[in-house]
Amino acid sequence: MADNRKIRYLCQIFKADVLADNRKISTLGKPFCGLPFLLWVLLMKKDTANIIQYLVNGAKLYDKHLKNRHILFLYNLNGAISYKEVFFCETGFLHLTGIVTSEKPRKFYYNCLNNKLSPNNIKLKSDGTTIQKLSVLEYIPNLICSPVLIGDFNGSGFSLKSDYLLGCTRKIAILGFFQKKNMHYGRPSTLLKGDIKQKVSSAHQVILIVKKAANENIYKEISYKAKNTDISKLKLPKELECKIKLDFH
Repeated sequence: MADNRKIRYLCQIFKADVLADNRKISTLGKPFCGLPFLLWVLLMKKDTANIIQYLVNGAKLYDKHLKNRHILFLYNLNGAISYKEVFFCETGFLHLTGIVTSEKPRKFYYNCLNNKLSPNNIKLKSDGTTIQKLSVLEYIPNLICSPVLIGDFNGSGFSLKSDYLLGCTRKIAILGFFQKKNMHYGRPSTLLKGDIKQKVSSAHQVILIVKKAANENIYKEISYKAKNTDISKLKLPKELECKIKLDFH
């Protein structure tokens, strides 16, 4: 009976994705090619070694595409350009995994990156959020180079320590950010599987995503530009005029 209850619970989390993907189980490193169902199999078998491999793969993607990078998301709000600036550091990775561990966030990250995690020092949360996070962990880099929506967290669902959320238009992954009052940028605080429109007070389409390294002062690299967006005609907020220098051609 216990296993049957777990199966029903997981089916509620993943809904049709589980049923649609159960014949498409693929190898690691290919997000959403059977990943939710495969994770279900691993968790039912308590296959810690394979769960660690998902963490290792996720850390490598985080390190390659996000670590020590500032990302700027620009969107339209009431007829004007608004924005959110975020920063991805080593310590933010743990929040996105849902793993319970006694290790410090930075040590956990580098142990994942170097494949040195101890199976005895990782646990899954009992509320099911670890399953959700791991199922979309490898998708995170896509959120800075593809169509996404952004909005203030509306407080629904799980208790999230997030001020605003970023989610893909395909209703796959939601990334949450927490921003301290004395900081001009947010930091990643959570990761969920689902539809961002159900989690924000109002969803706004991101029209431009630019990024820079932590040691750079100016945003020069375009990560994503929405179709029909003319960068040369964007009227940026004054505080951004000295922070962005883009090639319009």
